[in-house]
Amino acid sequence: MRKFKNTGEIVLFTYQATMVGLFTYGFIRVVIGLVMGEFSHVSFGIME
Repeated sequence: MRKFKNTGEIVLFTYQATMVGLFTYGFIRVVIGLVMGEFSHVSFGIME
């Protein structure tokens, strides 16, 4: 387990992890949409 020096480092690490996760999720959704040929039906919001 990583040891953090202060709260700011924890916040920064969490923020970066969240951004990478969201980017990866969005990128995968776009790739799937392009592969399936239904890009116009792909939304970046909650799946309905």
